[in-house]
Amino acid sequence: MSPNPMLNIISGDLELSPDIQEYVNDKWGLKDAGHEYNLIAIFGAQSTGKSTLLNTVFGTGFDVMTANRRQQTTKGLWMTTSGTAENTIVMDVEGTDSRERGEDLEMERKSALFSLAISQVLLINLLETDIGRSNASNYGLLRTVFEVNLGLFQSTSAQKTLLLFVIRDHYGTPVAELSKTLEEDMNQIWEGIRKPEGLEDAKLSQYFDLAFTALPHKLIQAAEFDAAVEKLKPWFSDPDNPNYVFKKEYRKRIPSDGLGHFAGEVWEQICSNKDLDLPTQRQLLAKFRCDEISRNILHSINDEVQELQTALEGGREVADLADRMHTIYQTSFDSFCHQASRYETSVFQTERDVFAQTLHGILYMLFAAQLRNIHRSSLKSFTAFVEKLNAENPDSFSTEALKQKEHLLATFENSARSLTIPGSPWKYEEQVKPFSADINAVFEKLRAAGIKNKEVALQEEISTKLEADLAFAFNTIDAQFWPGMDTLVTEAAAKLPEAIDTHLKGYQLSEDERADVQSTLSASIKDLITKELNELVDASTFNSKLRTIFHSKFRFDSQRRPIIWRPGMNVETYFDSGKLLARNALEAMRFIKLDWSPLGISNPPTPLALIDKKLENKIWTQFESEVAVEFQDASMRCDQPQYKIPKWTYLAIFLLGFNELMDFISSPGKYLLIAVFLGLLYVVILAFDLQVPVENFIYRVRVFAGRLSSAIVRGAVTGTMPNFNDVMQMLNDNKNDRGTAGSGAASAGGSPPAAGAGPKED
Repeated sequence: MSPNPMLNIISGDLELSPDIQEYVNDKWGLKDAGHEYNLIAIFGAQSTGKSTLLNTVFGTGFDVMTANRRQQTTKGLWMTTSGTAENTIVMDVEGTDSRERGEDLEMERKSALFSLAISQVLLINLLETDIGRSNASNYGLLRTVFEVNLGLFQSTSAQKTLLLFVIRDHYGTPVAELSKTLEEDMNQIWEGIRKPEGLEDAKLSQYFDLAFTALPHKLIQAAEFDAAVEKLKPWFSDPDNPNYVFKKEYRKRIPSDGLGHFAGEVWEQICSNKDLDLPTQRQLLAKFRCDEISRNILHSINDEVQELQTALEGGREVADLADRMHTIYQTSFDSFCHQASRYETSVFQTERDVFAQTLHGILYMLFAAQLRNIHRSSLKSFTAFVEKLNAENPDSFSTEALKQKEHLLATFENSARSLTIPGSPWKYEEQVKPFSADINAVFEKLRAAGIKNKEVALQEEISTKLEADLAFAFNTIDAQFWPGMDTLVTEAAAKLPEAIDTHLKGYQLSEDERADVQSTLSASIKDLITKELNELVDASTFNSKLRTIFHSKFRFDSQRRPIIWRPGMNVETYFDSGKLLARNALEAMRFIKLDWSPLGISNPPTPLALIDKKLENKIWTQFESEVAVEFQDASMRCDQPQYKIPKWTYLAIFLLGFNELMDFISSPGKYLLIAVFLGLLYVVILAFDLQVPVENFIYRVRVFAGRLSSAIVRGAVTGTMPNFNDVMQMLNDNKNDRGTAGSGAASAGGSPPAAGAGPKED
C-alpha cells in the first residue's frame, strides 16, 4: 500500500505551509476527528535513521539517506499520517548537527518549540554509543526541549509530554541499564536548566514521562531489527497494549479542524523573535498560553452556560442560578490563575483581567435574562394580586398593595444583588430602577382603575337614590317645586364628602384626587337632574303630568275624596280650577331655575330653557283636547234626570218576598253563608280598590231600574206596556250613559279616561 500524502509544513527556510488544514481535512481525512487523533514527532541527530525508523514503524514514505548520498535528507519539518496506526499524524523533524546548518541553532530551537506545542509524544532517536556522554549531540537538544517546555508551554503538571527514547544500534548492554543511565542524565540536565520563578523545585516527572526501547542495527542485525520493529508497532496502534504511548493525558487538545490555524499561530509567534532567548520568548508564549488556557476553560463551561441560557430564554427562573454563576466564575477564574500564573507576570495580569472581563460578559447574559424573567413574573403576580384586591377587598387596597409592592421590590433587589459577581462592572441598582418604575406604574394604573370602579359604583348608587327623590319631587309641580329641587341639590352635595370617604377609604385619596372625584360626581348629579327634567317635559310625559295636576282639582275635593258628579253640581268651577293649576305648572317648567353652586358648579348667566314656545303649545293643545272629554262626561252626569223608585214598589217586594222571609226564619244557615260570602266579597273590593267600579255598576243598575219602573208606570197609564225591544233600548241607553256614580273618583295611578269612558285618576 502506497504511503499517505506528505506535506513539508515548515521548509528549510523556515516558511510555514498554508496548506496544513487542507491536508488534515481532505487528504488525511481528519476533519471530523475532533480531539480523537494523535501526533508524534521525532528528534535526533542527522543521519541516525530517523526517517527510516518512521517509515518502518508507521508505514510512511519520508526520504531516507542512501549509501551513495550521505547528506541531509530531511530539511525543515515534514508531516503525514500513519499507515499502521489509525488517526495518527507523524512529523519528521530536521536532524541536528548537520553540516548544512553548522553552528546556527535557530532551526533546532524553533523546531523543538514547535514540536512541543503540537505533539503528544516526542521520539528521541539516539545511538547507544551516545548514552552517558555529556557532549552527545541529542543531549543539547534535550536541554532545549526542557527549557522551552518548562518556561513557555507546560504551565501545569497535569498536561505532560511523553519522551520515548529509541536506542538505536543496540548490541549488548541491557536496556534496563541504558534506561537508568538515560533517566539519570535527563534528571541531571533538568537540574541544570534555569527554572522560572516559583518553579525552582519542579521535578522532571511533573512535566515529562520517560519511556525506553531499543532496536538492533538495521543492516548488521536485519532480522532482529525487523522483529523488534514488529514488537514496537503495537505501542502506537493498540490502545490495549500496556506500552501504548498515546494516552489522553498527553493530548494538547487541539481540535483537528483547527490544527492548521493553531500551528500557524504558534509558528508566527515563534518566528517573532529570532534569538529565541527565554526571557523574551516567555512574554511571547505567555500570551499564547493564556489565550489557550482561556479558550479551554471557556469551552469547559460552555455546556453549562448554554443549558442555563436555554432555560432562561424559555421564560422560567432558575432557582439556584446565583450559586451556579458564582461557582462558574470562581472555579474558572481560579483555574486560569493557577495555570497561567507561572508565565510572565505583566502578561499574566493583563490576560487575567481580560479573562475576567470575558467571564463577566458571558455571565452577564444569564444575569440579565434571570432578572428579566423575575421582572416579568413579579409584574404578572403583582397585577393579579392588585386586581384581586380591587375586586374582593378594596377597603384594604393601599395598605395591602403597598405592602406587596415593597415585598416584590425587596425580593427583586436581593435577587439582583445575589446574582452580581464581585468585581464585575454590573450595577444591580440599574436593574432595580426600571423594575421599580414598572411596578409603580402597574400600581398607579390599577389603583386608578380601582378608584374609577368605585367612583362608577358610587355614581350609580347616588343616581338610584336621586332618581327616586326626583320621581317624588316631580309628583307636585307648583310654586314650591324649584325651591324643593334646590333643597334636593343641596342635600345631595352635602352627602358627597362622606360618601367618598366611605366608598374610597381603601385608596387613601390625596386632596387633588378627592377633589377630582367630587367634581366628577357633582357633574354626574347635575347631568342626571338635567336629563330627568328634560324627560319630564317630553310632550307625552308632561301631558300626563298636567292631567294628574288637573285631576287633583277636578276629580278630588279638598280632603282628597273622589268627587261623585250629581245633577246640580257646578262642573265649570272644578274644571277651571284644575285647568288653572295645570297652566301654572306648565309655565313653571319653562326654565331650569336651579342653584348649582352647592355642587361647586357655576350657574349659567341666564336660566336654561326647558320648554320652548312650540313645545308648550303642543303640550297645552293636547291637554285641552283630553280634559275637554272629561268635562263633557261630568256635565252629562250632572244633567241626567233623577230617577227614584216608587214607594209602592217596596210593598210589592215585601209581598212577593214573603215566602223567602219565611224560609230565612226557618233555615237561617244558608243565608248566613250568603252573608259570609258577601262579606268576603266586600273585603276583596276593598283590597283591590274596586269601590268606584262597584259604585258605578250599582248606579247603572239603579238607573236601569228607574227607567224600567217609569216605563211600566207609563204603560199602566197609557195602556201600552214596554216590550222586549223597549227593554233592550233601555239597556243600551244605560250602557252609553257615562254619568256614573263613580265619576271623578277613579283610583290613583290609573290611566287617563278614553273618550266615552268615565273619568279616572291617573
